[in-house]
Amino acid sequence: MDNRQRPSSRADFNIAIICSLPLEFDALSLIIDEQWDQIGDRYGRAPGDVNNYTTARIGKCNVVIMLPSRIGKANSANATASLRSSYPNVKLALLVGICGGVPSVGGEQMRFGDVVLSRTVVEYGFGRQSPRGFITQKDTVEDRLSPANRDILNLLAPFKSSSELNRLKTRTATVLGQLQNAAAERGQGAKYNKPDVKVADALDSAYRPNASRTRVDKKPKYQQDNALQVSTFAMYVGPIASADMVVESEEHLSRLIQEEGVIAFEIPGAGVWKDLPTITVKGVCDYPNFEKSNGWQEFAAATAASTSKAILEGYVQTENSRTGIALSEIPTATQRGSTYGSNIKAKNVDQGEKLMVSSTQHRHYVQEKSQFGGDVQGDEDVAQGNRMTFS
Repeated sequence: MDNRQRPSSRADFNIAIICSLPLEFDALSLIIDEQWDQIGDRYGRAPGDVNNYTTARIGKCNVVIMLPSRIGKANSANATASLRSSYPNVKLALLVGICGGVPSVGGEQMRFGDVVLSRTVVEYGFGRQSPRGFITQKDTVEDRLSPANRDILNLLAPFKSSSELNRLKTRTATVLGQLQNAAAERGQGAKYNKPDVKVADALDSAYRPNASRTRVDKKPKYQQDNALQVSTFAMYVGPIASADMVVESEEHLSRLIQEEGVIAFEIPGAGVWKDLPTITVKGVCDYPNFEKSNGWQEFAAATAASTSKAILEGYVQTENSRTGIALSEIPTATQRGSTYGSNIKAKNVDQGEKLMVSSTQHRHYVQEKSQFGGDVQGDEDVAQGNRMTFS
């Protein structure tokens, strides 16, 4: 094991990983290199924060992992706000888990177990009316990255280049093998292996409509060899739609795919994006508006977890990212001096002697002097504003 220095406080964490389901967290736990809080809550939480966290190292990155108690946009937003209060230097979140994918992207079939990467979230339950209908709200991670956080952009390299995406896929395949081996060592057998399901069988199941739902297409637009099995996984980059509801309308679903370029659907992402720049990393386990099957959830969670580790391994931390905050962003804490408008006679004065700071957040500190408008007589033991102590 590559042992590295343990973070000294919550201020040393600048990346969060958020899972929505226990099965997503279980897969992610298999790719952790070192866990910092194996015995008890080592770092604590801010007052009012009821989240449970796991702190760990993945690659060279110290990460805080959160599994909210309930799913949904509002719950995710509340949990993320609490995370920021406890870990104020977190600058980026990876939303890792499973999702529903569209059957076809650019004419290429999206299979179960494929990975969807996104910098953009489309809220399909919220937006505004326009002359041409309801316009959904769209957000992108670049809109939320200030100049002080530009080093984080190297995490986004796979989104911009096919060669980088291929490199990421190759590394992910290696990590996935390690995850599967770790699962076997823990007695979980083949839990995260590719399901022994033929492609055609999976497609047939996916295109079997639920009685209460409609289909985007009456029949698949592509054919598969019945003997062909899913032996690899692909990666796709594009917008992910997020809401607290399942898309029931065939027209609405088609518009999201055609007009917004949506390639996947999930529930909690938009709630996280309200508070943190977020990269979404999801494994496809079903198709929207079709009969659901749990058979691919573990493998999809495993491909997503493996991809998240491969992304973090490419993160190069600068000094600013290690401290988690730029100098221009550091607030100033000031201890005001006293002001007296008349003569003062004092003995055994202990006023403003110490400024005690228990916060772990980086700050500038200024201690101002006292001003006296009259004569001051101090017999002895006068100690006023003479030192500051930081803890």
